[in-house]
Amino acid sequence: MLNYALIKPFIWALLGLYLIQSPAHATIVGTPPLTKINIPSEPYITFFDMAQDHNNVIYLTYDKGLKIFDGNRWDTVVIPNTILTRKLFVDEQGKVYVGGFNFFGYVNRNELGAYEFIDLTPTQNPTNFASIWSIASCQNLIYFKALNHIYQYDPKTGNISSWSFKGKLGDVICHQDQVLLQDRSVGLKYLADGLWVDSPIELEDNSLVYDFQVLDNQNIFIHSQSDNWRLIDGHEVKAIHFDAHMPPLGSFSNSLALANNQIIMGSKNGGLTFLDFNTFTAQSFQLSNDWISSIIKANDGGLLILSNFTIYHLTWPSPWRIQGPNSGLSSDIFDLAVWNDQLYATSRAGVFLELPQQQAGADKNFTTLDWTNQEAWKVYPLNDEEMLFAESHYAYLVTRDGKRTQLTDIIYPRDFLASKYHPDHIYMLTELDTRLLLREGGQWRDWVVAPGKPNSVIELSPDTLLITTIEGRFFKVVLNDELNAVEATVEMHHQAGMSAKEISQLQLYPGPNDSVIGITQEKYYQFAHNELQPNDLNGLQQLVAPKDISGMGTSPDGQVWAHSSTQLYLLNEKQQWEVIDATDYLQGGIYDVEFLADQVKISSNSVILSYLFNQRQVTGEVSGKMMITAASLMPKDGSNPVGFPVVNTSPFTMGADVGGLTIEWTFTDIKNLGATEYKYRLLGHNDQWSPFSQNTQANFLELPAGNYAFEVTAKDVNGSTHNSPQLTFNIEPPWYLTPLAKVAWLMCGLALLFSVFKLFLMWRERKHEEQKKALKAIINEKTHALKLANEALQDLAHKDPLTGLSNRLFLDQYINELIENQISRFSVIMMDMDHFKRYNDNKGHLAGDQLLEKFGQSLLTRIKRKQDLAARYGGEEFLIILPQTDQQHTLMAAENIRSHTENQPEKTTVSIGVAFADGNQPIRSAKDIFALIDQADKALYEAKTTGRNQVVVYSETKIAAD
Repeated sequence: MLNYALIKPFIWALLGLYLIQSPAHATIVGTPPLTKINIPSEPYITFFDMAQDHNNVIYLTYDKGLKIFDGNRWDTVVIPNTILTRKLFVDEQGKVYVGGFNFFGYVNRNELGAYEFIDLTPTQNPTNFASIWSIASCQNLIYFKALNHIYQYDPKTGNISSWSFKGKLGDVICHQDQVLLQDRSVGLKYLADGLWVDSPIELEDNSLVYDFQVLDNQNIFIHSQSDNWRLIDGHEVKAIHFDAHMPPLGSFSNSLALANNQIIMGSKNGGLTFLDFNTFTAQSFQLSNDWISSIIKANDGGLLILSNFTIYHLTWPSPWRIQGPNSGLSSDIFDLAVWNDQLYATSRAGVFLELPQQQAGADKNFTTLDWTNQEAWKVYPLNDEEMLFAESHYAYLVTRDGKRTQLTDIIYPRDFLASKYHPDHIYMLTELDTRLLLREGGQWRDWVVAPGKPNSVIELSPDTLLITTIEGRFFKVVLNDELNAVEATVEMHHQAGMSAKEISQLQLYPGPNDSVIGITQEKYYQFAHNELQPNDLNGLQQLVAPKDISGMGTSPDGQVWAHSSTQLYLLNEKQQWEVIDATDYLQGGIYDVEFLADQVKISSNSVILSYLFNQRQVTGEVSGKMMITAASLMPKDGSNPVGFPVVNTSPFTMGADVGGLTIEWTFTDIKNLGATEYKYRLLGHNDQWSPFSQNTQANFLELPAGNYAFEVTAKDVNGSTHNSPQLTFNIEPPWYLTPLAKVAWLMCGLALLFSVFKLFLMWRERKHEEQKKALKAIINEKTHALKLANEALQDLAHKDPLTGLSNRLFLDQYINELIENQISRFSVIMMDMDHFKRYNDNKGHLAGDQLLEKFGQSLLTRIKRKQDLAARYGGEEFLIILPQTDQQHTLMAAENIRSHTENQPEKTTVSIGVAFADGNQPIRSAKDIFALIDQADKALYEAKTTGRNQVVVYSETKIAAD
């Protein structure tokens, strides 16, 4: 069995020899910054080509047609009757041409915002030309190249010309206003006066040319099927060679010419290679594991790269190169160091070694060394053969062959600081103290210079150190001449103007020209004359707050640098600070910076960034375009939505049956997807802007009739705003609210108002009549009541209160009525209670009154007719007048009264006198009636004097005799 420990030095030696002597590969320096755009996946779909129009909209070809991406939404355009859609091309006017199996044409965005295919394929004498493989533009004419055919299309006239060839064709380009075509049977041809003429450029290798790429210097790079790297320089074809071992030329699927005589090539295994034809150098990196099917220039200056189901936006040119977890790194990268032109990185996961020369397509460019299974904190090259290594517990010496020698006991080393004055003297910063590690006679030993975990250590002179610790100490250590013991320790907390809190925060860093810089949370200082003095460090104070600085130092060439958690600051020759912002590319914060000849490397969590000084990034405005992409109406009846114009349109008028309105928009900033915010408003509905948000759609329900204008504003990643054109439209009122209908409604309203007014007058009149009738009824009622009251009062006035019979007052009124009625015949009965005084005296006045009352009531029962009158004439005398009554009835009545009185329990009697009017002449006056009453009274007197309790009829003869 092999002893690994014995052969390991030989393996390291062979590895070193390989790294020195093996053929150079395309240098991998990391991946430029990129953005991924995921393409919606479908089963069994392949994407072939890509284009970007002037609005930054991306087009992809696939089997059945096109996929179109506007920065927010994907759309599909299916091309009828095709089995393959292959090639895209965008002319200078922004028109997108497309070609595929037996068809070619262009894509148009109609007024509704929808994309549609316009077919240009000739219909007369159609030819099966198979697929369109290339599309080019030259002198405002478009060329579609198929397998054996080429078509010329004039966009101005619409004319199409065509040529067919016996041999198969390669790529077609426009070079110096001349169309150049590869005919694989004879070589290169160019178009002259409508004829294809053999070119003076001879291709010794006439294998299939995938792409011709024209460089800035007008040389043409030939990307062919064979592994033959060539340039066309004038009429001469030259072989070319790069400084790196390149993969076979046929393994690259496509290529694209860039500025400054550079070309980018995409491989079939997902790698990208940048070729510099000025220096004939190459650098490569792995983008994905899928076929790179298309590379185009993005409108914002970057690159768009199509892989299977992914579009990559690559910022190019860019000074940044990113090496992340995919490169083999992991965990926090604490320290970077270059030893023998190789990059070493320490981390919690151990030590990583970068393989700087590696073929494009390889998976990782960092390998993990087996130096420790603990945390690795620091590597410090001493020379080309030796390097110090600090792991979690011990300090080691590592030699070039990979051999490691433990130098210390468990001291928890964290950092090394080489002495500027003493070779082989290294100050070590550990978790517990500050130590001096020194080599004497080939042996290493260490001793404690100062206890306490150090924050910073600065070598002021051959025997003097400045130290700060995490406990808040700031002191100076003076070593003895033999450098084997501490001669003196001087506390430095007496610094003028610095509080104890500031001293505890103090960090010390080496400055230019052996100066010392101090930083607290609030201020920058420079150490001079044995004290710290405030200093703004050439304006760094105004650029970044001291509390944000986490590291500082000088580069190998003496340039002062500082860094915060996300930014690097470099002091240039003009004593001005330049800012390198790594915020977008970091994970966590900056741990370490390492300066190389042409770049600076920055470490973070699982990431190493390289910033190339010779490729400074040119920043510009965001290139996105603000577009209203679609608008649709939702009818009130629930039927399918209906689109309405959004492109170059005058105000659109829609009917009144609109139930809802949906408007969609986008800002086509492909590089910064998801960073754009929008606000919108609909003038005529609500003039207020909505809050900024990432919504790209607005819905409006039940908009009333009127004139409207929709506006949307995008705020890009830099905070700049971009306005859309106004989308104006009108909503018609329903038929019953049109102007004519309003006039009709007005007339109807007026007629109705007139009718209502007339009905109101009629109602008011009827109401008035009803009120009059009611008032009249009330008056009648009140009059009747008043009459009854008057009658009651009259009755009270005309009645005897004791007997209820009429009194003398009513007798006078009654006599007047008899006179008015011209009564000619009537009878008078006069009555007087017999012995009433005696009855009254015997029975009492109350019994007398009761007797009179009872007698009066009995008279009322004997009087049957309304015209008859019964009255109390005075005291115990009573009177009855019977108009229109004969003597017989009068006597019967008188006798009835007498007999009834006689038969009462009181045993009283009544005497009665009766008189009759002769009836020959009507009564003329009251005197005549009173004369008759007087006659009846005389007859009564006779009845009294002749025995009482009898009825006596007046007789003149008899009365005269008496």
